[in-house]
Amino acid sequence: MRKLSGFALMEVAIAVCVMGVVTSVVVPMVRSMFAYARAVQSRHSMEHVMRALAVYVKLYDRLPWAANDSNGVEEESIAVGRVPFKTLSIEQECTKDGSKNDLVYIVNPKLTYWVPSSPLNKGSAFLQFAPNDNLRVLLEDESEAIAFDQESMDFCAVVLVSLPSKLSLGNVVQADGDHIVVKIPYKSSGVSVRWISRGNLSVLCN
Repeated sequence: MRKLSGFALMEVAIAVCVMGVVTSVVVPMVRSMFAYARAVQSRHSMEHVMRALAVYVKLYDRLPWAANDSNGVEEESIAVGRVPFKTLSIEQECTKDGSKNDLVYIVNPKLTYWVPSSPLNKGSAFLQFAPNDNLRVLLEDESEAIAFDQESMDFCAVVLVSLPSKLSLGNVVQADGDHIVVKIPYKSSGVSVRWISRGNLSVLCN
């Protein structure tokens, strides 16, 4: 009978070692690529929503309230919730981040009301009305992302948050009536945050 050939124990050990090295290099690269793709998709969704908000402000001279559920319609007095995609006339898919989670929409409550223009100034009441810092964004070092500027009367108008399933909204947003504080967590948390001032929002579609 002929002797059957096989792998020597050393050959098997070498093959296992090579596979281990390849896996340790490839798996993190694949994870990083997927994480990057999700981040890019989240940014695209946020940009789309911001532009829709700018168009809405141009039409109605105010910002919409947040939606309280998945119907996509703004609900008065809801400042923290889902993007009101039906009110903004955009597709619901455009309001989801790279992980297919709903973006969190946070609006400065004082900018959701229509204010008549002054007889002396027929311009946008959205730009004339200057509420206090009802919506604040704090960076990791506790500094203001958009500090209230008395001269330009500019301040934070809207914040969009892409929140991983492992975190609750309370880890990022603290709301007390009309006063809302968004705290930017560390980058390793997987949270993406986009904010914009009233002035920048008003010129976004110009």
